[in-house]
Amino acid sequence: MRTLSLVLILSSVWINFSCSHNTSSSGDRYFREGDYEKALEQYNEYLELKPRNIKTLYNRGRTYEELGMYDKAVEDYRKVLKLDPKNIQALLSYGQYYDRQGDHEQAIYYYDEALKLDDRNYMAHFLKGDALREMGSVREAIDEYTTSININDQYGEAYLRRGVSWLHLGRKKRACSDFRLASALNVKEADKALKENCK
Repeated sequence: MRTLSLVLILSSVWINFSCSHNTSSSGDRYFREGDYEKALEQYNEYLELKPRNIKTLYNRGRTYEELGMYDKAVEDYRKVLKLDPKNIQALLSYGQYYDRQGDHEQAIYYYDEALKLDDRNYMAHFLKGDALREMGSVREAIDEYTTSININDQYGEAYLRRGVSWLHLGRKKRACSDFRLASALNVKEADKALKENCK
């Protein structure tokens, strides 16, 4: 009787674990497929059982972003950072939230926090470059894009943005060189930039 009871309890735990795990995985699958409404539904269901699951909280935040619900997204990033203050992805997403609001200085604060944890994070350098460019600090932006490229020379967007920055400074030859590199890495906007600026 006792053994049967133990087996039933363990089976129940396994079923609950499997269901909740599948719910989170389903959310990830729906997110990858671009079905953000379904992804959100799955993440909400999973977080009812495990409200402190960092990965799912972050993924739900990204889903809110894709749905244009930026305030909800930042709430989830805030929760992630409360549970894990060293979560680089949440720091970068928080920074992007402020960039979207036009508060580039606050965005840079979060990018710098991420860089304190990992100064080789090419995305943090790239995003910081964008924020600096928006603030009119074009030369500093170029430095950040260059660092991003030095860390990951396959990230075409960094070449494109650095090219735009060179163009802003009147350095057409350098800009066109970067546009060509971005184009070779299949950045579609680079082809347009080449046609318009590098005849």
